[in-house]
Amino acid sequence: MTTLDGGDQVAALLALLLVPISLTDSRRWHWHPCFPRYVEVQGWSLLAIRMQCSVIYLQACLAKLSVPEWVDGTALYYWMRHPSFGPPEPLRALTDTIFLYGPPVAAVTWGTLVLEFCLGIACILPRAVRPPLLSLGITFHLVIACAMGLWSFAIAMWAVLLLLLHPGDVSFRPTPAHGRAAGAGSRAGP
Repeated sequence: MTTLDGGDQVAALLALLLVPISLTDSRRWHWHPCFPRYVEVQGWSLLAIRMQCSVIYLQACLAKLSVPEWVDGTALYYWMRHPSFGPPEPLRALTDTIFLYGPPVAAVTWGTLVLEFCLGIACILPRAVRPPLLSLGITFHLVIACAMGLWSFAIAMWAVLLLLLHPGDVSFRPTPAHGRAAGAGSRAGP
């Protein structure tokens, strides 16, 4: 690739933050549930990953607000005509038609900012909002990959989205159906 897209940096950061989870995983293979002895390490590591993912999206949104073209809604008009990041020739006619008029350009430009901000604050939004945000985020990065050719960036950001918006907290506790007796190793209580 002739241009840097940031996907390699995001992938390296996620790989580093996944090391504590990987090293404390006591399973023989990944389809078994984890045992709770390292649940704190894994929980803190997952929290750090989610916070970092939120920072990535918040920084992407807030940094754009200091650029006049993003604020006035014309930034994607220029990006779609950029020689390095513009769409490939088969898509050029379609994007030129869509981005010829002000309202679609402004809608897509400002929609990008709104989506990035929503993804940045996803950790504090209700759980019901996360699955639709996951779908929107995956589609958003797919469109970027197709229109701008940033495939390694899209793949890295899909991983970010999956870690950030997983539709529920990961349970590290074993279940009785996976080989442990229901009361073995657990404390008595309600």
